[in-house]
Parts: sequence; C-alpha cells; structure tokens
Amino acid sequence: MAYELPFLDLQISIIKKLKSDTALMAKAKGVFDAVQKNQAFPYITVGEPFSMPFDTKHSTGEELNLTIHVWSQFNGKREAYELLDMCQRQLMQRGYDVTGFKIERIVRKGTQVFDDVDASTKHGVLNMKYTITNN
Repeated sequence: MAYELPFLDLQISIIKKLKSDTALMAKAKGVFDAVQKNQAFPYITVGEPFSMPFDTKHSTGEELNLTIHVWSQFNGKREAYELLDMCQRQLMQRGYDVTGFKIERIVRKGTQVFDDVDASTKHGVLNMKYTITNN
C-alpha cells in the first residue's frame, strides 16, 4: 500500500512549535531548515530525518528520527545547554499540527553538545523519535 511520508509536514510542525515558544525565541535568533550566510548566533536548525516503516494490520506509518541542532558562540557551553533544554521541553509537549498524520508517541533519543570545527561555535544536538501513523 502506498502512502505519503510525513517528513515535510512534521518539519513544518516542529518549526512552528519551536517558534511559538516566546522564551525560546527571545534567546534564539531563529529556527531554520536552511541557514543564510552570516546568520546571527544563537540559532536552531531542523536537521536530518531518518525513518523506518511502522505498519500494523490496521494502519501504515513511520518511526521517524529527527535531529534538532542548536548553534551558539557563547563563551562556554551554557547557552547551548539552555537552548537544548528549551527545545526538548517544547517538543515533548503534545499539540503538533501534522495534517494527514497522527503522532502516536514522542521519545527523546539523546542530546549532546560539542565544540564545532571552528572551536568558537558550540554545537548542540537533540535527537527525537516520532511514531506517526497515516489518518
């Protein structure tokens, strides 16, 4: 059975959800799929999706893993930690608007902060897993 993949719809919903958090948007300079050259820090990007089929007798769906990246040039990792915390709190709450799909389950898979290759940028990573079925 053919069905639509939820990548774009989920990404749009995640970006809207993060942008709706006024405290997060007071700290971050934006949430992006693609970042423009010379973007001011700190900011958030929605990264790489990876999915596996989640099909049952009665429905089709995906277990979709998605990565959220935070980018900071604060002296130390504190700002990256705070941004990751704010992102995961917002994304663990229900209330996603994903047209044509139902989010059955949301799981945090892990977080990490490390120095990026330029040594002044702190790169935070939040891995999320969504179990999504087609309506």
